[in-house]
Amino acid sequence: MSKIVPLFPLPLVVYPSAKYMLHIFEERYKKMIAFVRTLDQEFGIIPVKDSEPARIGSLVKVIRIVKTNEDGSFDIMIEGTRRFVLRSILQHEDGYFMGEADGYEDIGSAAFTDLEDEARHKFEEIVKKAEIKLEDEFWDNLNSAKLKSYKLAEKSGLTLKQQQDLLILQSEGERLFFLIEHLDYINGFLDNREVVRQIVLNDGYINKDTFKQDREEEE
Repeated sequence: MSKIVPLFPLPLVVYPSAKYMLHIFEERYKKMIAFVRTLDQEFGIIPVKDSEPARIGSLVKVIRIVKTNEDGSFDIMIEGTRRFVLRSILQHEDGYFMGEADGYEDIGSAAFTDLEDEARHKFEEIVKKAEIKLEDEFWDNLNSAKLKSYKLAEKSGLTLKQQQDLLILQSEGERLFFLIEHLDYINGFLDNREVVRQIVLNDGYINKDTFKQDREEEE
């Protein structure tokens, strides 16, 4: 069933259960956050690339106001709840956008234990080789996550397009296979000390762009 939700277009993909900090400084979005907090309502984050909003986005909830600044801006912590497909967009009188959103769920509920194990093994192998230290909270959340693909994707350094491609997939098996292919590609470059150094300097995030130049030189 469709519902009308406030929208926040951003170059950001938020997976279910993922947490992010947002800096709110535009007046229209200050009003939007005040509105959703008053009603204890979710709002939608729509990934935007090259000024084009995606059709598949994520509903998020405000967990708390983290910091209020002297200039009136503030930082909030949000958490992804579920995905939606955007049917239409209109502009609210306060300047932000509203959207007609339908739920966007996985098709089927099969277990993919073998793929989960394979994806996790490849991820752990890369983290170990690159000497990346991830917080205990990440591993705890991964262990307890029902859909482990989303949690692995948070730290797998996918580009914005890849993140959105994964968000669109409607099967945990498809998402895990997507990640396995991505991690296999990265693993082939981990003997390159300079690449490993770049990974470590990139705050521990494994990013496929790090390897783009190496691949182009090989070709």
